[in-house]
Amino acid sequence: MTGLSSFNMTEPLVEAMVGLLQANLNTNIDSLNAAYADAYTLPHAAQILPFVPIPSTLESGIPAVGVQELGSTFNDDIIVSAHATHTYAVVAICQAVDQQTLATQLRRMTQAILYTVQQDRKLGTGAGTGTAMEAAGAWNVSFIRYEPGPLLGDLDPIDPDAPPRSYLSWAAVVMESKRGEIPLSSG
Repeated sequence: MTGLSSFNMTEPLVEAMVGLLQANLNTNIDSLNAAYADAYTLPHAAQILPFVPIPSTLESGIPAVGVQELGSTFNDDIIVSAHATHTYAVVAICQAVDQQTLATQLRRMTQAILYTVQQDRKLGTGAGTGTAMEAAGAWNVSFIRYEPGPLLGDLDPIDPDAPPRSYLSWAAVVMESKRGEIPLSSG
């Protein structure tokens, strides 16, 4: 991409977050399952994607995790240099046969996502270790909020008055990162 080093926007951040989750999320799920001695085991993420999956994509496996871009704000634009704050979310989609299992699995998947990102943040910039997100040009990764999704029931088309056969929902961990979009040296 000679000459195209400016305005990479969220693409490197999304790719780095997906790589980070693919490398470490299921290990953190195993740790959470070991820490809780109850019947609500969280399955490994079947898919970790650079987008939020639609129903046909979910047929490839649930739980599914996707990274969703939520917009960017430019700051400090002085023509030869500009920075942007990028907001994005890691969205987890889970399905279970009862509401309690679904709610517990979503809470624990959110914990596993937070642990995974926090472990990367704690690597820091010292001693040349660097983080996956720093490699993508992020100056920081800040947790903003947690957003739960609605509860959806899978109804039997033959008997729509029967209780749902299963339940599906999602939860999102919203984050933001600041990065240089026009490096001062490219002016």
